[in-house]
Amino acid sequence: MKDFKIIDNLIISKDSISAIFEIEPFDIALLSEQDRATFYQKICQAINVIAGQVQILAIKEKAKICDYSQHLNYVLSKAESKKERLIKKYTKELTKIVKNGNILILKYYLIFSVANDISNSVHVIEGINKLENKIERFTDVLFQAGIEVSQLVDDYLIKFVKKQLR
Repeated sequence: MKDFKIIDNLIISKDSISAIFEIEPFDIALLSEQDRATFYQKICQAINVIAGQVQILAIKEKAKICDYSQHLNYVLSKAESKKERLIKKYTKELTKIVKNGNILILKYYLIFSVANDISNSVHVIEGINKLENKIERFTDVLFQAGIEVSQLVDDYLIKFVKKQLR
C-alpha cells in the first residue's frame, strides 16, 4: 500500500478505505490469568460479530509509564487500606523499571477496511458509510465487554502508518 492519502483520519488508497484503532489495555500481561482469558474471550466474541472483516495487529513496542497508568490506577483503587503501602511501593518500582529499562509491551490494533473504487465519489461515500457501520458494530461489542478502543488520528495515525510501511 504505497499510494494512499490520509483524509479525515481515514486511509484512502485506489481500491480501499481503512481506519485503524488501538485496543486497551495495552499490556494484558499485567492482567490476572482470569482477566486475560476474559479479555481474549471478549475479543473473540467481537470478531464473531463481523467475522473476517477486521485485522488484529499485535506489535511489540517500548513501554512508557503512560502505558501502565490504567493498570496502576486500577490496582490502587482496589487496594485495601492495609495493603496500600505495598501497592504504592509496587507502583514506584514498576515506574522505575519502565523508566530505566527496555521493557517491551504488546499493543493491539484493529484495522478495518472496505474495498472501494475511489474514482467514483458516490462509491466513496457508500464505502465510508459501510466502514463506519462495520466499526460501530465491532466497537459496540467491545464497549459492552468493557474493552476500550480509540481511533488513531492526526499525527499519531501518520506516524503509525509510516512506521508500519518502512
